[in-house]
Amino acid sequence: FKNRTMAVNQVRYRRVSTNENAADEGEKKKQRAELIEKIVTKLQAVFWIATSTALIYFTDLPKRVMEDSRINRLALNVAIICLAINTVIMCYLTIWVPYQERLLSKRLGKHKKLDWEVYCPRMIPTMTVIGLLFFFSTAKAIWPVYGLLTPIMLLVLFVGFIFLTHFIPWIG
Repeated sequence: FKNRTMAVNQVRYRRVSTNENAADEGEKKKQRAELIEKIVTKLQAVFWIATSTALIYFTDLPKRVMEDSRINRLALNVAIICLAINTVIMCYLTIWVPYQERLLSKRLGKHKKLDWEVYCPRMIPTMTVIGLLFFFSTAKAIWPVYGLLTPIMLLVLFVGFIFLTHFIPWIG
């Protein structure tokens, strides 16, 4: 009972922040939260890239794909063609379209935005279909070697490849 009355009698006051201090503190909290989010994202990216690298190294994937006679070569060739097509489309969307946008802006004297969703709307659905064909043909190609681990391996490699873009300066 004695401790309780002391707690009631002791009134704790704290400094009331002014609007400027509150705004500064809010901004600092926001910046700190953004920094933490960026660090967590980079750590996740490093984790997935390391996992993909370990998977490639410990399964000896390149050597098996190149030398193992159980690999379905036709499916592997289809997968390589699909990867090449998707790479060309991605380069077109990320390099060529922005280059044309800059040229058009210089010619017109004002900034002209070329939205590739309008400029070339069928690219993303095309890339999706070709990406799925790539996944399934790669799975068919390496299934005789890795069996039921094939889909898991491909998904880990895919996520590692996607997170690799976090370390490309103009993308991540």
